[in-house]
Amino acid sequence: MKKLLLLTFVLTSTAIFSQELRLLRGAISENLVVNDSVNETFSLYLPSNFEVNKAWPVAFVMDLKGKGKAAVSMLLGAAEQEGYVLASSDNISDSLSISENVLIANRMFNS
Repeated sequence: MKKLLLLTFVLTSTAIFSQELRLLRGAISENLVVNDSVNETFSLYLPSNFEVNKAWPVAFVMDLKGKGKAAVSMLLGAAEQEGYVLASSDNISDSLSISENVLIANRMFNS
């Protein structure tokens, strides 16, 4: 009986907490979790004509205050017009060392 309750709990909690990642076209998607990271997030902008089966140039934007959405929003018009994907970490900070910021950026690049 205990095993059955445990199995039921695990299956229902997995179904409740699993979410499908949905990225918006023509809008900024915020708080996307960096792979292999517990506390790191980033913001992403996809042009309104974005298609998955096409190669797209990506511009990585760095803001030393960790304001990924604000950094991306400054370049939104140009990215939409020129067809660029924008990505910006929410964890880059001027209070961290250069090597720590490079590691944070590298984890975002690999997501």
